[in-house]
Amino acid sequence: MERIPYRATAAAAPYADLRLPVSILLDNVRSMYNVGAFFRTADGAGIERLLLSGITARPPKGAIAKTALGAERVWRGKRWRMRML
Repeated sequence: MERIPYRATAAAAPYADLRLPVSILLDNVRSMYNVGAFFRTADGAGIERLLLSGITARPPKGAIAKTALGAERVWRGKRWRMRML
């Protein structure tokens, strides 16, 4: 069975680049797998930005890419911003 993208109808087109005005701070997150999960979840929920500080790993890392399933590439190219707090 072929997978149909969520933008299958013309009615969904205005929401394609919608981002919620929400920022998530990841401070001293030790597990790179958890960081990747945050990237994937934030991308799926339409979160505007992730802030990484402390010892939190930053892409590109293999463990982040494994759990982010490509979401870290989208964030880096469009809206991912790294700030040291």
